[in-house]
Amino acid sequence: MITSKMPLELQLAIVGYLDPLDIFYLQLTCKHLYDLIEDSAEMVWRNCLNQHCLRNGLFWPSFAHLTTVAEYKHAATAPLRFSTAYHRASKNDSVLEKRCTRLQFPTTYTTDSMILDIHLIPGGRFLATFSDNGTMSIWDLRLAPKLEMVLSMPLECFHGVAYSNVVDCDKVHILYELVLGIPAAYTATPPEDTAMTTHEFVELSFSVEDHKFHAQSSGRFSLILSSETQIQAHSVIGDKIISLVDDVTIVWDHKRDVYAGWKLGGVSTPSEIFCNEGYIIYITNEGVQGITFPEYVPVTNEFVTLASLAETVRTPTFSIPFERPYDLARTDSVPNLAWGSDICVPVGSDRQFIFDIRESSFTESRSGEPIPQDIINSNEFEDSQLTGTLSIHRYALKYHSQSPSSSSLSLIGTTTHTMPYEGINYPQCYPAKYLSACYYQWCDGPQSTVTVWSDPGGYVAGWPDSGHSGVFMSLVDGKERMAGGEVEIVPLVQPHEVANETFLVEKALCPATAKGVLMWAADPDSDEWEGPWEWFDLFDVV
Repeated sequence: MITSKMPLELQLAIVGYLDPLDIFYLQLTCKHLYDLIEDSAEMVWRNCLNQHCLRNGLFWPSFAHLTTVAEYKHAATAPLRFSTAYHRASKNDSVLEKRCTRLQFPTTYTTDSMILDIHLIPGGRFLATFSDNGTMSIWDLRLAPKLEMVLSMPLECFHGVAYSNVVDCDKVHILYELVLGIPAAYTATPPEDTAMTTHEFVELSFSVEDHKFHAQSSGRFSLILSSETQIQAHSVIGDKIISLVDDVTIVWDHKRDVYAGWKLGGVSTPSEIFCNEGYIIYITNEGVQGITFPEYVPVTNEFVTLASLAETVRTPTFSIPFERPYDLARTDSVPNLAWGSDICVPVGSDRQFIFDIRESSFTESRSGEPIPQDIINSNEFEDSQLTGTLSIHRYALKYHSQSPSSSSLSLIGTTTHTMPYEGINYPQCYPAKYLSACYYQWCDGPQSTVTVWSDPGGYVAGWPDSGHSGVFMSLVDGKERMAGGEVEIVPLVQPHEVANETFLVEKALCPATAKGVLMWAADPDSDEWEGPWEWFDLFDVV
């Protein structure tokens, strides 16, 4: 055969670009290729794992302890396990099957503090916790249920994680929010009408030699804004952190401590932001808008005001329209939004840039007449009177770096996300009316994505006394084309799985490693609960 005449080095180099399924299939083609892969199994599967990390933005030190072919293969094939478990749950109308391990934090750690937030670093081995005593800790989950602390870092006045990302597979960037008082120097408006949000940037790196994380803090930026206004989106490129507050954009270079800000004019309020070295890219109702980075000014005061930034109005440098406009409104009810895990990846010309748009539509069940979103928000109809459709439109932006205005935008496909209704008490309109995308990650590259759905409105499906709502997930990986574009939302945690007097505080999922962590807590006002006040389950999807 032709391959047998190639140098072995070239044959193995070709195998190095294959994904696990391709390697399995290749071994079935002939004895020569089977023996080639088996004889070089350690190199083949280690390279396969390396490609897996690059393809899905995983933290490579998460796998530094692996030494055998079986371990490399198990890690590299995690997306297959996750996909198989999801499709099994979808077919059987069941919860995602997972094996849970109750994590055991050192007693001294849990006695002295309470954990406020968690973040599972992509790679599934390291868990970051943020405590009320002002400490960020990184834990090695390799020997779970026992945990090894590999970093403890003080964080002043921690409020929450705003952004995190793995960079170059060996560094972790975290942008966290602090709660600080408004400086005395600010006297423009009454204190009750203002708030200050402060962000600090931290870079984490892991040393294999001493088995410890090392952290470096780099700058702090404070923004004074209306007490009813929140930062809605973040993106990072190099040393620049871009934040979106309604139609105002703030760019802060944390290394040079300089900033710029403006109000975006001429288009609707953006739903999401992405970027590259030359442009900030917005997703609006009309389409994709791009604008160049402006000149910066030094941060000379303790704060910057949103009102002062909004005085500068800039219009897009280039615009690429959708085939039809959307209504990407951010409201108190479940919004239609644009989102994408590519938010952490610079928009470049080397590949398509993928993002999704969530869109709900409703009709009156009996007549089939369409119902506008504002009528849905006013709750004029009972859930039983509504038929809802939750559609996800996936777009690909082909960016031309030399001429951005020549970039093209194409609709890859539209999927309808549904839930099984037989045997459960969710109304038909539940996904379209109540579910919001709270978490979005690659499972196996940008075309294979997992969305975690939650119910921010607190709808309780058939368990009115429990006070719990479920957590759900969906996977778009191409197989939905065989189901007529229909994707089933499957439960990650069902409401009836949550014990009385307890609730699910936070969930962290890494589909590319088939791992996740659930953070639970007991009702602090409960007089009946006798267990711990908070606990954590590490789960492996099986």
